[in-house]
Amino acid sequence: MSEQWEPSVAGEADLDSLIRLQHAVYPDRPWSREYVAWQHFHGPAGPSRLHVIRDAGRIVALYCGVPRRFDIGAQSSIAYLVQDVMTHPDYRNRGHLHVLARAFESGVRSEARYAFTFPNQFSENSFRRTGWLELMNVPWCRAAARSPARPVESVRPVDSFSPATASIWRTLAAVGTRRDSDYLNWRFAKPGVEYHRFVIGEERGFLVLKVYEEGGERVVNVCELLVGLQDAQALSDALAHAHRFSVEIGAQALTTWTHDAHPYAAAMREHGFQKMPCDRSVFCLGPEEALPMLGDAGNWFLSQSDNDVF
Repeated sequence: MSEQWEPSVAGEADLDSLIRLQHAVYPDRPWSREYVAWQHFHGPAGPSRLHVIRDAGRIVALYCGVPRRFDIGAQSSIAYLVQDVMTHPDYRNRGHLHVLARAFESGVRSEARYAFTFPNQFSENSFRRTGWLELMNVPWCRAAARSPARPVESVRPVDSFSPATASIWRTLAAVGTRRDSDYLNWRFAKPGVEYHRFVIGEERGFLVLKVYEEGGERVVNVCELLVGLQDAQALSDALAHAHRFSVEIGAQALTTWTHDAHPYAAAMREHGFQKMPCDRSVFCLGPEEALPMLGDAGNWFLSQSDNDVF
């Protein structure tokens, strides 16, 4: 490999070069400066790991991990969501992404950190080859919107979430991104996207919805839902409200991510959610000693907001 293709790390000073690369790869959905600053440099867990290849100072390939505060039961660490992996069209088929993936994985392993991702079917084999754990198919579920049988008065809209969210998250003792107010208020401030935020009762839980339209169909994404582990009433109220919200705005359906061992799986089924076919898988990486818990899909708390697309 020529010296000019050695991988390096990008930072906020490279913002414009990152945007130019993304515009070259995805000209129909360009990044804004506001979005890149929010996503990669101003998150509550610190800046993204941006492994890059440069040519004459210009970034021509990118492999990115966005950090999340991450809990594995009672233990806490940092996990990186792998996303925004791309190569400039003029520099493809030169092995750049393979080099960058090795640099990223080496750093994560040496620091005893974690990583997870939801790759498409064209890139998922690269994660299998390098020893990532394949947990499950993405647990995509869908329900037809329907009017709830009873009024829901305990759910109210809010502009932001309070620190009480962290105490709800701790009751689950799950594997996943820590749902505290720092994370939630950052995650649902994504530039250019409108989210509908709600709390249930006296902060017994919270709900985030997003309206999505494609092909003439309006769908409500249940991006985030969290209630106390034993609070069945708050969970039922949140799901009933999601249905009522959907009907009132003329949506035909709701979607969520809920695997079979999820603590809310039974309630989701009661509210009409059914598992849908999905050809994407969830992959993760972590220290050897954590693999028994990390590798058990039933321990994971996933929601649609774990994916940067939502």
